[in-house]
Amino acid sequence: MPEKSPSPPLVLDPMQARIACLALVAASGGKPDKAAVALIHHITKDAGFAPDLPPSAINQAIDLALTIADAEGGMDTLVDLIATTLRHNTDTPYNMASQAYAWTAEFVARTHHIAPEQTRILDILAEHLNISRLVRAAIDTSAAIRFTALEG
Repeated sequence: MPEKSPSPPLVLDPMQARIACLALVAASGGKPDKAAVALIHHITKDAGFAPDLPPSAINQAIDLALTIADAEGGMDTLVDLIATTLRHNTDTPYNMASQAYAWTAEFVARTHHIAPEQTRILDILAEHLNISRLVRAAIDTSAAIRFTALEG
């Protein structure tokens, strides 16, 4: 029987990594519903980093993240991939890690109910993305204020 060749290492591009953060927190209570997916699309477009990104590319990034997260040990794998992409990619500015965390905090703020699972995922992302407590507090507060202003 021929030997199975090893799979190539999985790599995310910076946009996929940022969308993966959103997908991970959206899936914290199970498969994301249509409203959660629509919110991911809105945040991705609203952030200004991907105004021309087609919806199909956003959906593919969400599906990839959820497929990875659903595998055994998948959440750890996905968080490691996100962190590696956003912290160590030489083509990626350092602040992309903070931006990804900010997008994710905004997603959580807009869900109207912050579940303990979402808080735990924010904790894990902040730790792996090396977001300091002070920066995290500022981002979390900003997300809450922005949400209040948008809903106000």
